[in-house]
Amino acid sequence: MNLTQWYAVSIAALAGLLLILRIGSVATTFFVARFQYTALKHIVYPLFVRRRYWRAVTRLQAALLGSYFAINGFCMGLGIRNASELISRSGMMASINLIPLFFGGRTSTLANFLGISLHTYYLAHHWIGRVVILQGLLHVGLVVASGMPWTFNSSQISGISVRSIKSPF
Repeated sequence: MNLTQWYAVSIAALAGLLLILRIGSVATTFFVARFQYTALKHIVYPLFVRRRYWRAVTRLQAALLGSYFAINGFCMGLGIRNASELISRSGMMASINLIPLFFGGRTSTLANFLGISLHTYYLAHHWIGRVVILQGLLHVGLVVASGMPWTFNSSQISGISVRSIKSPF
């Protein structure tokens, strides 16, 4: 090959390389944009956009609530060997879960300080209350089903005092 042929081949190779790079850049931009659009539409936005049903709970909030339920269930069942341990554990877990409810059902200074939105705070408050009710009902049901004798110790005195409260229903 003479010099002009080498020159033509190198120019053609450079032009081919630039064409391949341009096609690759356009394809990469297209595929990245398409991936970004798909990821935002199906993964990211649904985490933060409120759904039409299920009381405007986002997927992220639903995942956090599910993990809260799973952690509560795990802590209630971890190391339980007999029914009396489950009775005391369910009562203790209900009492522990009552603590965040005492921060208040309406605008909490702590929620404002932590930067938690009002909707998220109300949602957490309501679901923690529901978990407390379920754990309390489990505790009461297990105590009644166990047929424990009525000795007046601290746990039974608290149960009797709760039972003596008249329900408006």
